[in-house]
Amino acid sequence: MKPGKISEPVLKRSVIRTIKYLTDEISAKAAPGNDAVIADSEGIAAAVSTAGLYMSEENLYFDCQCAILNGMNNVAAKGGTPFAVLMNVILPAGKLESDLRALMGSVSKLCLKLNLQIAGGSTEVSSSVKNTIVTFTVLGHPGIRENVFGSEGLKNKFLYTDPGAVCRPGMDIVLTKHIGIMGTAMLVQEKKEELLSKFPKSYLEKALKAREEMSVCSEAAVAGSSGAAVMHDVSRGGIFAALWELAEITGRGVEAVITDMPVRQETIEFCEFYGLNPYKLISGGSLLIVCSRGKEITERLGHRGIPAAIIGKLTENNDKAVIQNGEKRYLEPPKGDEIYKVIGNRKTSENKKSQIV
Repeated sequence: MKPGKISEPVLKRSVIRTIKYLTDEISAKAAPGNDAVIADSEGIAAAVSTAGLYMSEENLYFDCQCAILNGMNNVAAKGGTPFAVLMNVILPAGKLESDLRALMGSVSKLCLKLNLQIAGGSTEVSSSVKNTIVTFTVLGHPGIRENVFGSEGLKNKFLYTDPGAVCRPGMDIVLTKHIGIMGTAMLVQEKKEELLSKFPKSYLEKALKAREEMSVCSEAAVAGSSGAAVMHDVSRGGIFAALWELAEITGRGVEAVITDMPVRQETIEFCEFYGLNPYKLISGGSLLIVCSRGKEITERLGHRGIPAAIIGKLTENNDKAVIQNGEKRYLEPPKGDEIYKVIGNRKTSENKKSQIV
């Protein structure tokens, strides 16, 4: 199988079909596009999402930031407040204690910045791995907590666990910020020297500020308290993959207009430089919101300094389509992310392959 997320057909037949549930305490079960589960037992509820990476020593802090934010964004998209993280570390034989200390120092610093508590985890050394492997499991309270993300928030509940019951044809699809946020930051972080051969340093520094926008917690708080029916973060596979997954989640068709999808000029130019499709580029930091009053939510987000736009609607049929230059194009099932064409074979300081997974 190729690097990146496995394809939807493989996910369905080799992962989801093998899972058997013993009770109904898991109310948001494993499914395509469902990146966080909700467990509710005897009145105690939590949202849980796991993200992982093969560690790159050169980009230690940034890699951890991407992985943890993926987990946080998944929890926030369920209408929850991330509050703690569990961390599992597998080190290859020969790693030094100083390597582990540097890793934990980066994660501790990052978690303080993100208002997360490291609640525990596991650390081991294995001769079966060649690179450090880290997974983060983010835990979330039900509801958006008061003042945590600057919103009045939801009150001790998650969003609907049965999206198909509340999503109707004609509902607006709102996109926050810009597509390609995380991918743009990753390209600059990984390929700075190559990009400097074409673009001025000031342009790259401007693009790298995308790192500050990779959380969707603030917009999830606003949308969750403003009547959002469903939220889905835009991550691996970009906006095209996210729209496909949104259709799977809601049980409806989707139709979106490409020219209504905000994208920064630097994202377009970097993608042209590497021959990438920006609409299939990892976009952590953007959030899709399904709601009946899209204009109202975009205005509320705007008042909080969060740009947002209505890019499409849910439809009666099961089509998954985008409109470009007046022509309708049908989306294909997600097959991978464009970022792997560029950084899939990056080298660590020990000259070994490393990639975000």
